[in-house]
Amino acid sequence: MTCQLGNSNFKACDVLFVNGIWNSQSDANQSRKEISRLLGRPVELIYNRSFTLMRFLEIVTRAITCGLISWYGIGHLVGKQYKTVKTVATSAIALASIQYDLRKVQAMKEKVAGDLIQRVEEIFATRAPSSHCVTIICHSQGADIVDMALRGLDKSLSNRISVINYGGKKPISKGLAGVVRNVEHVQDIVPRLASGVHSDVTHVPLRAPTPFPSSLSSHTLSSYLNQTPDFLRRHSRMRIPPPLPR
Repeated sequence: MTCQLGNSNFKACDVLFVNGIWNSQSDANQSRKEISRLLGRPVELIYNRSFTLMRFLEIVTRAITCGLISWYGIGHLVGKQYKTVKTVATSAIALASIQYDLRKVQAMKEKVAGDLIQRVEEIFATRAPSSHCVTIICHSQGADIVDMALRGLDKSLSNRISVINYGGKKPISKGLAGVVRNVEHVQDIVPRLASGVHSDVTHVPLRAPTPFPSSLSSHTLSSYLNQTPDFLRRHSRMRIPPPLPR
């Protein structure tokens, strides 16, 4: 059985939200509350803590620190006249530092995806199996988390999930869940950089009544929620069709 768009039995649907990057838990919780207000029902936060602002600053600080130490340390060893050697070696060390941190970010994304899988499995294990759906709303890098989670779920469960992906860092294929909508502002550069041409992706382009001041402002979750309250309500109402007669 597969989720379908519809207005029946909205109560039989848990709604989960996965935030994007640079969000503190307080910021992500505020977004959760706004989605809950628009839907008029509880929304649960699966906090994506993989790339907060503090983690970004930590990565930059570590790279700069490693670069400076390398520059002066290597300069002391090889002499000031070997500037090319110093530059190449320093750049390589700074890059290695960034790669090390990005591997940590990827490991954290996988951990959050695991949290999402666990929560979805718990919901389906404790709800009526023939009538319950889960709607997952994600934003920006949260799409990475949801994509990983959907690939790790049993197909019998993922078919009962609907996904609304706002300004996703990557498009989510429609075959990964019962219903998938990748919602993208035409000014938002993030999904445009990620999208490309995918025959298995359902895109929902949005054009604001008045242009946004910048691509960055069009990427914020609030810019999507402010323009799409009706869309959000409509696509969060899922129902399981009855089984076909034998």
